[in-house]
Parts: sequence; C-alpha cells; structure tokens
Amino acid sequence: MASSATDIAPASFFRHARNYLLGSVAAGVVGFLTVSVLTRLLTKEEYGVLKVWMSVVTIFGVIVELNLRGAVNRYYLEETDDFPSFLKSVLLFLAAFTLFNLTWAWFLRGPLGDFLELDPLLAFLTVVVAIVLVPWNLNWKLMGARLESAQYSALRVLRDAVLLGVGAAWILSLPAVDEGVGGREYGMVWGTLAVNGAFSAYLLVKLWRTARPGPFSRSHLRYALAFGVPLVPHALSGFILQTFDRVIIQQLEGEGAAGLYSFAYDVGAVMSMVVIAMNQAWLPIFTLLRNREQHERIHRTATTYSQVLVAVALVIVLFAHELAYLLGGERFSEALPIIPIVVMSYVALFMYNVYSNHSFYLRRSSLISLATLIAGVVNVVLNYALIPHYGYAVAAWTTLGSYLLMFALHYALARWLLREPVTPVLPILGWFALGCAASAGIVFAEDAIGDLWLTFFAVKLPALGLLGAWAVRAYRLARARGRAAVPEADPTPATEQAP
Repeated sequence: MASSATDIAPASFFRHARNYLLGSVAAGVVGFLTVSVLTRLLTKEEYGVLKVWMSVVTIFGVIVELNLRGAVNRYYLEETDDFPSFLKSVLLFLAAFTLFNLTWAWFLRGPLGDFLELDPLLAFLTVVVAIVLVPWNLNWKLMGARLESAQYSALRVLRDAVLLGVGAAWILSLPAVDEGVGGREYGMVWGTLAVNGAFSAYLLVKLWRTARPGPFSRSHLRYALAFGVPLVPHALSGFILQTFDRVIIQQLEGEGAAGLYSFAYDVGAVMSMVVIAMNQAWLPIFTLLRNREQHERIHRTATTYSQVLVAVALVIVLFAHELAYLLGGERFSEALPIIPIVVMSYVALFMYNVYSNHSFYLRRSSLISLATLIAGVVNVVLNYALIPHYGYAVAAWTTLGSYLLMFALHYALARWLLREPVTPVLPILGWFALGCAASAGIVFAEDAIGDLWLTFFAVKLPALGLLGAWAVRAYRLARARGRAAVPEADPTPATEQAP
C-alpha cells in the first residue's frame, strides 16, 4: 500500500524511526551478546580474521548484486502498477549473474586469499555468503519502501538471534587454542552461511510471489542497471570507508591489531544502529516530502534529527568504557581510546546522508558515486601511508576525516551543482562541533578524575540526565511540528501496490 499524505509528517518519520530503532536495539543486544561470546571463545587473532572476513563479505555484497537493491527501492516509490514485472526482471538477471560470480570466485580463490591474507576457502566463502545475502538485501529495501518498519525489525532480530546460537554452538564444536589462529573462526563462518541461507531462501520465495504475475521486461532491467550500476562505486566506496581499514590493518599490523580495531568498531556499533534506523525511516519519507515540495519540513526534521543523534552519541561516549569491559574484558582494553572517534564518525555519516539524498532523489547516481569514490580513495591512501607510522588507531581518524570530506562534497553538489533547496548547513555543523567538543570533555574528565566510581557519579550520571532531557525535548518538538503541519492529501487517492 502506498503511503498516504498523512503518513509522511515528521511524527510519522519518528514513528518508523522508532520501530527501526527498537528493532536495532533488540538486534544490538543480540549483537553485543555475539561480541561478548566471540571475544571469549576466540583469540584476538581469530576474532580479527573473522571480522576481516565479515568486512570483505559486505564489500562483495555490492559487487555480486550491482546495487540493484537501491533500484528496487526507488522503483517501488514511483508508485507504478508494473512493479511485479520490474522485480521479476531484476531477479532473473541476478540468477544468471550469480552463476558468473561463483565461477570466477572459485578459480580466483587463491590470489584473492593471498591479497586479503585469508585462507583460499575462506576467501571463496566471502563471495558465497555475499550471494546468499542478496535476497535478504532486496527484501530489506522493499520493506523500507513499504514502510514496513516493524516487520523488518522483527525479522532482523530473529535472524541475528538464531545466528548467535548456531554460530556459538559451531565454534564450541571445534578445538580451542590459547593464542594465534587455530581455525575456530570457521564455526561462525559456517553458521553465517547456514542461517542466512535459510532466511534468504524463505525471502526469495516471498519476492518471487510478488514478481510472478509480471512479465520479464528488458526496459525494466535497463532501468534497474542504469540506476544501480552507477551507484556501485558509491556503495563500494562506502563499505570500503567502513570496513576496508580492517583489511589494511591485518595486512600491515597483523590479526591481533585487526581484532582490537574491529572490537572498537563493534562497541561503536551502538551509534551505527541509531544512524541506520534513522536513515531507513528517513529516505522514503524524504522522497515523499520532496515530491510535495515540503522543503521547510525537511529542513526542520533533519535539524532536529541531528540534535537527537548528537545526544545519543554523547551517551555512548559516556559509557564507552563500561560497554567495552562488558563486551571484551581486559584483553581488548587497548582499543578504548578510539571508541569516541568511531562514535563521532557515525554522526558524520548521518550528515552526508542529509545531502546525498538530493542526488538520489534526482537520480544523479553518478554524482553520489563520484563523491563517495573520492572519499574512499583518500581513506585508503591515508591508511596505507599513516598506519605503518602511527599504528592501527590512526585508521579511526582517517575514517572520520573521510566522512567529513564526503559530507562537504555532497553538500556542494546538492547546493551548487543541482541547485537543490538543501537543509541549512550551519546548524548541522554546529551540533556536530558541539558533540565533538563534549566528547573530548568527557574523555578529559575521565582521565583527570581517574577513579571509576567518582567519575560515574560526578560526571556520567549528571551528564546522562541532561542529555536525556535534551533528547526528549527535541523528540517532542518534532512531534508537535508534525501534528501542526500535516500536509494536505493528494487529489489522487493512494493505490494498492503488489503484495
């Protein structure tokens, strides 16, 4: 069912964001349990190998799918009657493309493993798991376009919980070592393949039922490829920004350093959950508001959104030490100093999405790819240049800098090249600067006081109260604005979409 006009108020945005966020929190609890289990069942080196493998899976996920998930999302939002035909054309193409990807991955598994510092079988399995995840990713984007936030969140939590149980059991069935790489990481690899294979098979059946009534259409396939393929450099560069630094660290510093760095990002993943939840809720609503030229409402909601994100980021920074010790214990304490940098990097990630959505709306996918590719190349070059001199921790700073570069590029493209009515940049930058300054103040106060309990009662609890009140006020303000300015309904009634 296409969304009605009354479904796209800022209050509706926060409702769907809340659904995604609650699902992300539940999945995050499972994720934290997973990290806690893995850091106790695996050595630092095995944990590093596993996290590098998972990072490469996300990168290959873009290659084996050609970013057609974005085309599915976009075409559904156009509210046409031939979506089943479009989806069938995409699915049949991806079936043929899968055979090609499995073939080259098998024959090139040796060189691929040498480059990634992975076993050849493990390198091949990165491509296999990426292929298995294609139906999941298509369904994720389709549910996002349909505003099925609650259903997607429940499905995600169920999958992650099953994966934790299966992966942990598989690891325990393998012999353990005290240090180094003993092969236990394969337990989680095989568990990931089995669980995602089962869920994706179920979702593929659902997708095919939606697509079955429609005929294959070359014009639809051309549309999908024209939209998705130019975005491959963008998606690939985005994943490189988020994950390829772990591969570089493993190449230059070894599995142990990759494990420590990955652990810091796993702790900072709390912020990632919030950003992803907000973006999943925001994109379809931004598109509908932009269709109706509700520019002021876009600006107000985006600015309020930035305030909420900064407040959440500061809460995470406040309790980063506690989270880290809970999840990894003393073995991973070396990674603590870079967690605040990771958290603020995710805030910068939100900032660039505020402006890249304009290019997405206008189908200027080549511009999105150009900006992200530039930032990705800068990130890789800086990592190879700086990590040998300053260690793995500098990768967190290069990632933050690259996200800020991407933000600046997308803002410039949207405002001056596309001449879009963009959200004013100074309030967004102001909240980000405030968040960075407050994060630095929190770290300084913790170091200056030293005593853990004194810091907790003198700094963390009062700051938590202030941040909570601030976030609640921003949320209520957004809801009040939404109720006061519900847009008029379209003269054309909403139409039923394919199930």
